[in-house]
Amino acid sequence: MEQYEKSGFIVLPGFFSAAKDGPIQHAMDALLAALATDDGAGIAREKDSGAVRSIYGAHRLADAFKSLVSSPQLVEAARQIVGGAVSLHQSHVNVKQALVGKGYFWHQDWTFFHYLDGMPDTRMVGAAIYLTDNRPESGPLLVIPGSHLWHLQKPGIAKSFAAENSSVRHDFNAGLEASGLLTPDELRWLTASNSVVSLPGRAGDVLLYDGLLAHASTENFSEADRGLYLAFYTSVENRLINPTRPDYVAERHPKPL
Repeated sequence: MEQYEKSGFIVLPGFFSAAKDGPIQHAMDALLAALATDDGAGIAREKDSGAVRSIYGAHRLADAFKSLVSSPQLVEAARQIVGGAVSLHQSHVNVKQALVGKGYFWHQDWTFFHYLDGMPDTRMVGAAIYLTDNRPESGPLLVIPGSHLWHLQKPGIAKSFAAENSSVRHDFNAGLEASGLLTPDELRWLTASNSVVSLPGRAGDVLLYDGLLAHASTENFSEADRGLYLAFYTSVENRLINPTRPDYVAERHPKPL
């Protein structure tokens, strides 16, 4: 906990040993195959290639992902960080497909949860489960240690996010402020005392991180897909107020885990 409180994140190598044996990777592959031509709710695509970029509400679509987010060990870790009972706010698979998967610009997740979903408090934790090996060339997460100590206000975030997945909006079309992303000045300020850290890892590793931890990732330059399953846990007392995004992005009636 000391490292988490200081840096805003902690990496747990080999947390899910089953991932190394293949079934979780197979679940991601099966979802991709099933959704290859699906443009329904919860599916975000790359703008250039049309490849699946993110799958929201994955715990609703496949038992493997439902089992992961309700894992007693993971839930207990979330409880320890949050300081009490937790519920699931959102889960999604980020799929950076080989050679076509684009990156994500610098942001703090709680920005979206607060301004778009009405999450009043920062009592939450993100769990990034490595579904595949995340290699340096495949676009692993980049973080700024200590950035979780600062909430960078984004009141001008575009409400158009409410009608679509924020995943597809990590670009400059609406401007950084309107997109809820960090500005160059904010990045320079955050990195003045803390250097950017890259977090490659093996399938089965888990990254636990604060909702205010500034993070990003580059595109996938490798020949293999890079899979990351993100689950966001929040205190059961941290009830949403007038959420604007659909329930597959922001759970309306979450149950304690």
